[in-house]
Amino acid sequence: MAPKIGVLQLTKRMKVCKHGHDVSFPEARNKSGQCIVCLRKYQAAYKRANRDKWTPYDAKYHRKAKYGITELDYARMFVEQNGVCATCKETDPKKALSVDHDHATGKVRALLCTKCNLALGKVNDNIALLEAMITYLKEHRIDSVVNS
Repeated sequence: MAPKIGVLQLTKRMKVCKHGHDVSFPEARNKSGQCIVCLRKYQAAYKRANRDKWTPYDAKYHRKAKYGITELDYARMFVEQNGVCATCKETDPKKALSVDHDHATGKVRALLCTKCNLALGKVNDNIALLEAMITYLKEHRIDSVVNS
């Protein structure tokens, strides 16, 4: 009988890391053969313990690699927008504004708060869908006022 690790029944073909995670399929390991679950836990713990060093570097690298903008470009946009979201004009002191870009062209548009950036992303920047949603909200706002 194969040994048990937690509720996981080991088989002869199954490979597990030292913490018992199944790494028998290629997607469970990185190129070096490390367990992805363990690696992500380690990276998350490292980021939490070294937040002051990691977060600024991570944001700078991400903005340059993904959007092609430097910290100076980001700061210039931030000042031009008075430090607020380009759509709702609000800001969250705990979170930096997100860089919004056109997914088709990759062109950077403005800085948005997390809520507005996620909302645009969820509708795939579809103007017709956003207009339909606005119409829906207006129609149902009237109904809710009449029925109250």
